[in-house]
Amino acid sequence: LIVFDRGRVTINDLYQDIISEKETLSDQDFLKSARVGLNYEAFLMTKPKKAVVIYEKAVAAVEKQMWRYWHRREEDEEICLFSEQLGKAYKELGKYDDSIKSFKKAIDFNKRISGENTRSLASLYRQISAIFKLKNDDQALEYAEKALKINELLDKDHGKHPDTIKCLRMVA
Repeated sequence: LIVFDRGRVTINDLYQDIISEKETLSDQDFLKSARVGLNYEAFLMTKPKKAVVIYEKAVAAVEKQMWRYWHRREEDEEICLFSEQLGKAYKELGKYDDSIKSFKKAIDFNKRISGENTRSLASLYRQISAIFKLKNDDQALEYAEKALKINELLDKDHGKHPDTIKCLRMVA
């Protein structure tokens, strides 16, 4: 299986990066692994510790690029996506505070890219709500309501979306 993203990368390349114990991969190697990992999220989550390493270094590499060159929307999108995946990996490891921090970063970048009322933002709110719920934190309801509000607003134009149903369950 081959994924094209700034060059040719195979699932085997990703697998080798994940299972290798090399800590000296370059920024570009981590970016490659993170970009491919977006397409194979379930695969990466089988090794959440390695996913954390890959996504932490990928976010750092993109942030370094952002300030070295002219700031581009592409970097915002990658930080948003990588931060979301990092949040998921931290959640798998039970590191809820780190997960929340990563999801908040993804939310900030998502707003910068797309604005306030998008399905992707509602999805991030729903995911962070689930983490707060695992911590028995009252903020779970706050984020679930934000997600529901956005989904209901968008449902007026497009009909009920599966995320709306998930949000309704969380709020109930």
